[in-house]
Amino acid sequence: MPNNLPLISTPTHECVMPSDGAVIEYRPFLVKEEKVLLMAVESKDEKEMIKALKKVIVACVETDGFDADARPLFDLEYLFLKLRANSVGENVTPVITPADCGTSVEVEIDLSQVECVKDKNHTNQIVIVEASKGQEELGVSMKYPTLKNAMNMPKGKNAEDPEIAFGIITECIDYIYQGEEIFSSKDHTKKQLEEFVDSLTQGQFQAITNFFETMPKLSHEVEYFNPCTQEKETTTLTGLQDFFQSASDTTT
Repeated sequence: MPNNLPLISTPTHECVMPSDGAVIEYRPFLVKEEKVLLMAVESKDEKEMIKALKKVIVACVETDGFDADARPLFDLEYLFLKLRANSVGENVTPVITPADCGTSVEVEIDLSQVECVKDKNHTNQIVIVEASKGQEELGVSMKYPTLKNAMNMPKGKNAEDPEIAFGIITECIDYIYQGEEIFSSKDHTKKQLEEFVDSLTQGQFQAITNFFETMPKLSHEVEYFNPCTQEKETTTLTGLQDFFQSASDTTT
């Protein structure tokens, strides 16, 4: 009977979650997980990519009690970049296309320098109606979008689509408060929450959308040479979509 093949030990690393500072331990992804990523990228199906992202993260995280479904999407995006950096290498070469030029340009990025940036004015507590004489303060407490929200997005749509944006806002309401009274979203139907959002003025609605515009996100400024203007310019990459293709490409 042949001897058992030797087992290869893998190192563990730590990643601090941007949302709450929790320290997550993880191992690099292996060939079997890399196959999952490559197949997802080749499918060009956004939902398949999200599924692959979750599958790889769940397989690699070694911290007990870690729940990928409960984590904000930007936590998982940040963790995935750290995973990629410690699995394949820190350098990636995403392709960008300058707005005034149809020619694509490759830029090299060190993933160890990519941060999850949070706007200093960001808050999840949104005041809808300020307290006044005879009027209690009315507001909304928001929660961050998760993988579930991303998976619920119809194919071919994005968060900038008005209908999709409305749906995400409704899904991300944690609770509504009026004075001391709390109205949890768990105790109310989707229709009731939609009717509440429908009743907002444009200014009140914008105050809620500002929560999404200022929430933490991957952000990295890069300098590149524009072949059309023949000048050096800068652009900011934000969100995993700007890094994902390279993050699963082992040829970098």
